[in-house]
Amino acid sequence: MTALIVILSIVAALTLLLCIKVSIVLDYNVKFSASIKWLFIRYDLYPPRKPKQEKPAEENSVKKTESAKPAPEKVKEKKQKSSALGDFYHNQGLQGIIDLASRTLRILNSFFGRVLRSVTVEHFKVDIAVCGADAAETAIKYGKTCAAVFPLADFICANMRVKKLELKVEPDFIDSAQHQIFYLSAHVRPLRVIAAVIAAALALLFKVLARLFLGARRKQGSENKQTHLKGA
Repeated sequence: MTALIVILSIVAALTLLLCIKVSIVLDYNVKFSASIKWLFIRYDLYPPRKPKQEKPAEENSVKKTESAKPAPEKVKEKKQKSSALGDFYHNQGLQGIIDLASRTLRILNSFFGRVLRSVTVEHFKVDIAVCGADAAETAIKYGKTCAAVFPLADFICANMRVKKLELKVEPDFIDSAQHQIFYLSAHVRPLRVIAAVIAAALALLFKVLARLFLGARRKQGSENKQTHLKGA
């Protein structure tokens, strides 16, 4: 009974830890920075932290390691074995491969959709003033910037939960206040991502891999029946 209580308490503690959100912040204002945070742990993705300088190893230790290296063994030639995918293609043809690929794509699409829906965007801000050498160049840059910014914002709003959204892209024909600001603060709970991974793994196992191995063995069984009939 005590062992069961200990196991349940460990599972409950892990579940609570996985429910704590992981936050990520992307910030660009003259310089770009990216960081990720979970509980009291923070890690800077960019700019990366400078690695500690290691002391140079002694020459004697290098010589010892070189002498301690084992002599290269002769690589044994392995017989080529038939793969399950090759057998499946031999048995089911191109139509079977297309069916497997479509099943895999549907599962991956569902997986990425679940992961994106589990992300909550706390604040998404874009503030850009576009300017060029003249009015024509400014207009061209403004169009390209809008073509990049607004589809991204539409994708984020359509697939994630957004709490605060600020979008401002304007041409600056006077070249008085040129600036580019990008800020994204979001969080996700690891438990929801793990649930999506488990669901995708089970779907791949039963809908793709099971069909792959069954399709690879089907022709072998029929060939065995044909040989028995010929022998009879």
